[in-house]
Amino acid sequence: MTEKRTTQRKPRTTTTRAKKEEVKVETPVQEVVEQVVVAEVTEPERVILRDDDLIPVMNNTTGRYGYIGRDGYAFELEEYGDIIEIPFKVLKTMNVSAKRHIHDAFIVILDEDAVDQLHLGKLYSNVLDEFGLDEVLNNPNQLSNILVKMPETMKETLIVKAKEKLANGELNNLQIVKVIKDVAKYDLLD
Repeated sequence: MTEKRTTQRKPRTTTTRAKKEEVKVETPVQEVVEQVVVAEVTEPERVILRDDDLIPVMNNTTGRYGYIGRDGYAFELEEYGDIIEIPFKVLKTMNVSAKRHIHDAFIVILDEDAVDQLHLGKLYSNVLDEFGLDEVLNNPNQLSNILVKMPETMKETLIVKAKEKLANGELNNLQIVKVIKDVAKYDLLD
């Protein structure tokens, strides 16, 4: 959107003296036009999830993960990285009655709208999915910043994955090994 502003300057009157004569000089009015560009910022449309909306969640433990709710809803994930879709209502229940499963990152909610509606944005800035985990295991500076703030289960998962990558030759950056040793107090080389 472009807005125009118009300003007018008053005519100036200047007096010069020459042999006791007064001469008045008037300058014409000048119109100054400024163009102000106003950028429109549109926020992404916020989606309100219903209780029956299916939300993808990922197993963030290094082994089997299972959940049985008070209402009888149950699911099981066999290994790290397994994904299942569960109703939003179950996530809301877990966030209240089984808070540790979400806050200690036993599972990772893969839907940003669900994370926002459950008010987990701050926590999830330090919780990583598989791709995020691989990314920080290649960047020692990023790893040292985020490892301090990670929930314990996320730290344990990161250490196990780093150990696996080190064993199969995918992790060869000794700075990563040093950061894990210094921050998480775990020596991958032992």
